[in-house]
Amino acid sequence: MCDDLNSIFEGILKEETDSSDIAYAPAMGFSASSPIKKKKKRKKERDILKEAEESKVLNLKTKIKEELNKIYERSGLNIEKVKTDFKGLFVRGGQGIVIDAANPDSSIDLFISSLPDDVGRLEIILFRLSKREPLSFISEFNKYNYLLWGYAVIGCFPLRLHYRGSIDLSFITSEVIGSSNRNFIDKVSEQKIAGIIVGKSIIYPKGGIFTNKQLNEILSIYKEV
Repeated sequence: MCDDLNSIFEGILKEETDSSDIAYAPAMGFSASSPIKKKKKRKKERDILKEAEESKVLNLKTKIKEELNKIYERSGLNIEKVKTDFKGLFVRGGQGIVIDAANPDSSIDLFISSLPDDVGRLEIILFRLSKREPLSFISEFNKYNYLLWGYAVIGCFPLRLHYRGSIDLSFITSEVIGSSNRNFIDKVSEQKIAGIIVGKSIIYPKGGIFTNKQLNEILSIYKEV
């Protein structure tokens, strides 16, 4: 009889133990220390870091674009005067130019699109641009010769002028007007405009950039010839 009761008791204990294991098993599968939960947490952290990095890259590229626009707008070059007073037609300069005066917006956008998604590199570029420090040793500028370039054709043959204004990668600014019309060059030379040097076929200012007065005198001679 005792043996029978012991057998029954052992059977009851076994059933309770088995059911307890079954009830506890799912809980273990979803505990805080679960590998699945840890993996999901790590992925979420990576996604947050990636989004933060992408946001910083976008912000830096936007600031670089703004800085390039400032350089164009405050260059000191007589691009607008050549367009309006001289009726100059600006022509694309081709390769090696960051900002092309013939189409500044699209040339700046093209340059921005070529930059790497690297926060460190972008910070260096922005710093150099904002401080107007030389850019030639920065790898992103290796294929460029000029930060800003403007080339315009004024008039038509036989009295055609060629204007060029530029800022190189060391932020050195220069302007020059050229013409193959000997009569025009001689008249500019005879006028002896202060601060102007006249060569065989070119006219350039001693200070690197033409003053408004100098250009007005050159324009006056151009209209007379």
